[in-house]
Amino acid sequence: MRNLLYFLINNKINYSMVFFIIIVSIFIMLCIPVVNEKYNFVDVAVTLLGFLYVSIFFSFIVLISEKDYGKYLVWIVFISSWMCDTTAYYVGKYLGKNKLCPKVSPKKTIEGSIGGLLGSTLACGLYGIFLDRLGINLPIFNFF
Repeated sequence: MRNLLYFLINNKINYSMVFFIIIVSIFIMLCIPVVNEKYNFVDVAVTLLGFLYVSIFFSFIVLISEKDYGKYLVWIVFISSWMCDTTAYYVGKYLGKNKLCPKVSPKKTIEGSIGGLLGSTLACGLYGIFLDRLGINLPIFNFF
C-alpha cells in the first residue's frame, strides 16, 4: 500500500492510458448481456452508473478541500446532505400529506422535500454564521 501511494504521488500518471482502460472496460461490460443472457443491460447500466456516481461526486470533495478555506467549505457538503435527509424525514413524517411520487417511493411527500430544502439551507446558513463568529472571512452567500 505504501508503495502504491508513493507511485501515485511521485510519478506522472498517463491519463490517456487510464481513460483508454476505462473505455475498454465499459465496452466489455456492455458486451456481457450479449454473451450471457442471465444479465441484461439494466444490470450493467446500474453497475456502471453506480461506479461513476460515487467516484465522480466524491472526487469533488477533494477539489473543494484544495480551495482557499477548503477545510471549512467541505463541511457544507456533509451538513447540507445530513440536514436535508433529517429534516425531510421528520417534516414528511409529521406534516406530510401529499405524496411526491408514490410509484417510485411511496413514503416521500412534497412537504418533506420542501422541509429538507429549508432545513439544509438553514443549517448551512447557521454554519456560515458560526464561521463568521470564529473570524473566518468567507462571504455569507457561500452558505445559502
